[in-house]
Amino acid sequence: MTPGSGPMLARAKISREKHGARLLDPTKASSLLMGDGKKSKVVDVRTAAQAAGHQINGKAGIRPQGAVSIPLDDLVSDEASVSAVLEGPGPTLLVCSKGPKSLVTLDYLIEIMGPDVELYALDGGITAWDNAGLPTNPVEE
Repeated sequence: MTPGSGPMLARAKISREKHGARLLDPTKASSLLMGDGKKSKVVDVRTAAQAAGHQINGKAGIRPQGAVSIPLDDLVSDEASVSAVLEGPGPTLLVCSKGPKSLVTLDYLIEIMGPDVELYALDGGITAWDNAGLPTNPVEE
């Protein structure tokens, strides 16, 4: 699915309705990542080109500090990528540019892994994260 396309936005809307409790604003997401002493993970589901080209507050190519890149297309086509996202204890936060792609990824992973997986999506994506003044790192291509 193409980011921002009708099908992407429609599936994101369905995911928002189904999994609303797993959708976190930047403050709650930051608390999740810092709290309880659990080892949490941040996964950027954008492609490298999408991440590098996205302008946020005058900055090109940023992602939340500590995030790893595993694009949605890789997750759908490679079972090992799914294991990498969910491997180990603690929660996983999915991030994209503005939110729809991480919602679609959330829905997909819950469908294949079951409802007990500790998985969340960042509402508003990296754009909302940066607007909240939370730490970012440059995207490395």
